[in-house]
Amino acid sequence: YYGPEFAKNVRIEQWMSALHGRSITSLWNFDRSRSRDWTADGVAFRPDELETIATINLDLNRLADYAYAVVDKPADVALLMSKTTRIYRLDHVNGLYKAYENLLYNGIKPMFVVESQLDKFKEYDIIYMPNCSNIELDTLYALKDFVDNGGRLIMLGEDQLLGDTHNQPLPQDVAQYVKSKAEHYT
Repeated sequence: YYGPEFAKNVRIEQWMSALHGRSITSLWNFDRSRSRDWTADGVAFRPDELETIATINLDLNRLADYAYAVVDKPADVALLMSKTTRIYRLDHVNGLYKAYENLLYNGIKPMFVVESQLDKFKEYDIIYMPNCSNIELDTLYALKDFVDNGGRLIMLGEDQLLGDTHNQPLPQDVAQYVKSKAEHYT
């Protein structure tokens, strides 16, 4: 089944890509002429999708200054993405997505900060930590420095700061101190 909602999805994807800083979007057009299902014809055989793509490109050219103003605006807050927590907790990525989405809907531009970018903590006044149970030891001390220097730490979810990359307990005095300085929301 192919219906008009596909063109709407293309419209949403193209605009979201442009306004969230993706500098190029590839549109794949696979030749599946031997297939017998609805995916057989690519975008070249769907005039409503082609029209949507062309219209969006013309609109983006016309509105380029405004689009760049949105893209170039510095992020207001950081979202801590922990590769360690992603291994131990499946709900970390879901929490990141929900926090990102809610911040955007409230007019707040977030930026993802990974544990290899701890120097970026100083660029933000607020860091959100969704479901971060396991973090690197350096990250714990960077969070301590962040709250000591007046940064606002918001922990989303339960079971925060339990272990390190090897699932060994973090230094409890530092972890408890960081937790005591954070706001907690479940």
